Amino acid sequence: MIAPQIESFHREITTLIDEKELKNAISRLHSWLITSPDWEAEEQLKQWETTYKYMLLYFSQGNPDPEREKVYHNLISHLYSLVDSIADALLLKESPSYFFDRKRYLNYSSQISVTQIQNRIEKGMSDLAMVALLDDESQKDQQQNLLSHTVDNNISELFLHVWLANRWTEDDKEIHRLILASSLPVDGICLTVSAITLSLLRSFDEAKCIWLIDACFSNEESIRQRALVGILLVFNRYETRLDCYPEVIYRFAALSEKQGFANDCRNIILHFIRSRETEKISRRLTDEILPEMMKISPILRKKMNLEDWQQEANDEDKNPDWEEIFEQSGLNDKLKELSQLQMEGSDVFMTTFSGLKSFPFFYNISNWFLPFNLDHSAFLDRYPAQKSDKSIFSSIMKSGVLCNSDKYSLCFSLQQMPEEQRHLLVEQFSGEEQAQVEAEEALLLNNKVGDTIAKQYIQDLYRFFKLHPHRSDFTDVFALPMNFYRLSLLKPLLSDKESLRIIAEFLFRKEFYADAVEVFKELSLANAENSELLQKIGYCYQMMGDDQAALLAYLKSDMIYPDSAWTIRRVAQCYRRLKQPELALEYYRRYDKLKPDNLSVILNIGHCYLEQKNYTEALRFYFKADYLDNNNPKAWRPIAWCSFLAGKFEQAERYYQKVIQGKPLAQDYMNYGHVVWAQKDTHRALEFYLQSMRMNGLSWIRFKEAFKDDFFDLKMAGLTENELKMMLDELQYRIEE
Repeated sequence: MIAPQIESFHREITTLIDEKELKNAISRLHSWLITSPDWEAEEQLKQWETTYKYMLLYFSQGNPDPEREKVYHNLISHLYSLVDSIADALLLKESPSYFFDRKRYLNYSSQISVTQIQNRIEKGMSDLAMVALLDDESQKDQQQNLLSHTVDNNISELFLHVWLANRWTEDDKEIHRLILASSLPVDGICLTVSAITLSLLRSFDEAKCIWLIDACFSNEESIRQRALVGILLVFNRYETRLDCYPEVIYRFAALSEKQGFANDCRNIILHFIRSRETEKISRRLTDEILPEMMKISPILRKKMNLEDWQQEANDEDKNPDWEEIFEQSGLNDKLKELSQLQMEGSDVFMTTFSGLKSFPFFYNISNWFLPFNLDHSAFLDRYPAQKSDKSIFSSIMKSGVLCNSDKYSLCFSLQQMPEEQRHLLVEQFSGEEQAQVEAEEALLLNNKVGDTIAKQYIQDLYRFFKLHPHRSDFTDVFALPMNFYRLSLLKPLLSDKESLRIIAEFLFRKEFYADAVEVFKELSLANAENSELLQKIGYCYQMMGDDQAALLAYLKSDMIYPDSAWTIRRVAQCYRRLKQPELALEYYRRYDKLKPDNLSVILNIGHCYLEQKNYTEALRFYFKADYLDNNNPKAWRPIAWCSFLAGKFEQAERYYQKVIQGKPLAQDYMNYGHVVWAQKDTHRALEFYLQSMRMNGLSWIRFKEAFKDDFFDLKMAGLTENELKMMLDELQYRIEE
């Protein structure tokens, strides 16, 4: 059986277990084992099938069984384990994926145990401490270099062993429990957390999940935050099966009692929500901001006299022409928006650093998750010769804006710079940039170190799942729905009004309306008289294109607070979109009483009358709009079209002339053609129709469809069916000449 078939079987049976169709799952497992004989797995399956049949017998006889739920969950958990184990054993032989390729290599090449690796790391750390006491600087540097490489290599090997391990035995549980309580360097335990998280995301293991929960009790903030991020990802991936692992539920309940734990969960969830807009930010940078900057660059060169600028380097005034160029291009607003997103904690550097992950450092999978450390052996061989250069690297280390992965990328990039340029950068950094670094340090203190660690780690994970060369072999957890606040184990922590409101408002502000509306609805259940919640529910539905649901929410809000002009106007909009102009008109008139002479509302009142074919009233409001702003094509267009429909062709032509003198659209030329044709000026009509097609390269097919949409109105203006068809034929001849 080839790897895709194995994976397909595994998905099918796992889905059956998820849906509690255990009889069908067992049957499919039997058929699978026929094609890939495994007598031990077959024996286990028969035992659990027998247990299930007995349980069903007691159930069918109506016998009370207080242990039924426990046995049922135990059966399900064993079926999950069995199907995972069978799939892994087969994939180890057949799969070309990165995971199984590494696993086969490790099985054949390494006979060392996790405990032995741990002992090597601890001995290496002890030796480093001893070497630090040497007086001979040359000998000390040489030995520290060698020992650092050895320790870091062993930590990487530990990561591989933990990540690639099978389901843990009782001995494995004890070994890894000791790791958590050991004197391993914090970076080593952080990488162990990442390795176990990665292992769990590929295949669930109750013991590994409990280890992650236990890691959340660590006194080290970096270990605790990383473990909590991992737990939330694992819970999100395996929500359907968690009920079958009571020990996981019990341990997590104990963890939930910790002071500040709910707040940590909430902050991490907000960071995950932010990660959903990373791709959108990257697209804006790639498609809008960077191309715009490339266009502006030559203009700036012309505006700046580079020679004069270099001679007057001490003059700190900026050329006002530069600001003007940025303002005119619209780039200034985009950059301000980007800066604001960065201040909020959004990941704005994904695009910048996505091309800087090809350094040999990143060939090692564990380094994608490594906390940034200037003493890492990767820097020893290539560290700048001048000690003063360390200042820029130290400042990078303190930055809360860049994630660990990007800090490594930046340092390796700087090391490739010529020494002169690097020194220049250091001088600049120690001057102009120092204030920014101090501001970032203050920001770290205000936002809590733990929150920053979690944010940076999530960004490290994002880069791994989006940029790693073998990313297609991993399930992208950032592509899964991230509705953590709906998870049964997390709901008790986040069900308070404050947490739900923070999450709802954050989703709303980030324009994730489908998720926001669910949280707002939950809040509304507990506070049914809150009109603002109903307004936001309505707005979310409206942005999702569900005008009917939006209307219901707005009407409820209007009943609670009938004087909200905003709600009244939204109700009117929904009625218009739902093709109910008479009801829309009622609400627009209500709005007009509350806030008279709003140009947009006056126009919409006219539109409602127009849709009811009440041209006299429609024109009355269109003329009122023109009076309020007598230089606005938004009023001229409807006046012209309504006049045409009302048979006032000369009036219609006067207003279309005004429209054409401004910034006409293709539709304006077509409508102008209708007006002059209704006045029997066929030649001019033909020219206007041709002009309409020339506008924006309008295709013949699109023009023809738009023209046919107006057949009824043209006939009402006195033109015959034959004339309309002849006009279309003549136009087609003209454009084909």
